[in-house]
Amino acid sequence: MTRPLLSLVAGVLLALAVPAMAQPPGQGPAPGRERIARMIEEHFARRLREDVGLGAEQVERIMPMVRRLQQERRQAREARLRALQELRRVLASGTATEARVAGLVQSLRAQEREAPERVRRGMDEIDAQLTPVQQAKFRILEVALERKVREARERWRRQGAPRDGGRAPGDDDPDP
Repeated sequence: MTRPLLSLVAGVLLALAVPAMAQPPGQGPAPGRERIARMIEEHFARRLREDVGLGAEQVERIMPMVRRLQQERRQAREARLRALQELRRVLASGTATEARVAGLVQSLRAQEREAPERVRRGMDEIDAQLTPVQQAKFRILEVALERKVREARERWRRQGAPRDGGRAPGDDDPDP
């Protein structure tokens, strides 16, 4: 598939998803967060076949691994943000002690050490199913899709989407 056509497919997918996310609840068939995530996953699976050159059986084997990897990345981001928010709360309270802050920083550092290892294991699991060329194409595809989703989230936010309860898919990065 040519690059312009890929961009068109991704653009159509996101064009359908973004306005639907901004639609107020109860007004028409706005797809929820889960449906949008499913649409993105289906798009990713299609791109695995087309861009990476995987067969249907390989895609079936890899998609659960991709889901686990994405979940691991999301959980790592959320855990880090929670730790930073707790540090901010403790420091802002005026009651922070050296021992309390040291404990929180130690927990944050442990999470920052462990998360990349868990992500690496997830990538190793996927890589074991792919040739070196497919591994390279997979990484490029992953970055491209993440960029498209991030751009769609930004467009959605600029359109004045509500921040509470109406968050964009994958929007798990509240201010630390």
